[in-house]
Amino acid sequence: MLVADDRLFTNRSSTQPRFGAHVADNYLPPPIAQGRYPIRNILGQGGMATVYRVHDQMLQVERAIKVLSPHLAQNERVRTRFLSEARTMAQLRHPNIVGVFDVGMEGDAPFIVMEIIDGGSVMDWVNANGPLEPAVAAWITIGLLNGLQQAHDNGIIHRDIKPHNLLLTRE
Repeated sequence: MLVADDRLFTNRSSTQPRFGAHVADNYLPPPIAQGRYPIRNILGQGGMATVYRVHDQMLQVERAIKVLSPHLAQNERVRTRFLSEARTMAQLRHPNIVGVFDVGMEGDAPFIVMEIIDGGSVMDWVNANGPLEPAVAAWITIGLLNGLQQAHDNGIIHRDIKPHNLLLTRE
């Protein structure tokens, strides 16, 4: 999630949440990176970060931005680890690994600009459609293992593999 200091909110009322805080569905924070990434909507929100759909004004493409949560952005060690994650992800090129295009800071909070994946997560699919058919589960697992092999070949270990973090394309 992004955490911006109060100087970035000179026009907001005192009832609006801090940028990057767990927010109501109708509130979207201001654009990120001096207006380059206007926020379209929230894609997901967890204990560590919020992921937003944004439009990259410079490249004219849709992206996802992962922003460290405000309570974690205050911790230097967590911020450093988050940025290290971005650098690590940016080194990987594989069809089963989300691409990283940019990293930055908004106030005190780091953000990672990533490839947008429009199919939702495996968890979203299961919640909407019920258990996966064995052939589909096998297909997803093979893709996961191929991506993990690429990461492992580059000395990277993913520490949070779960259905929420496995994204599916619409194809």
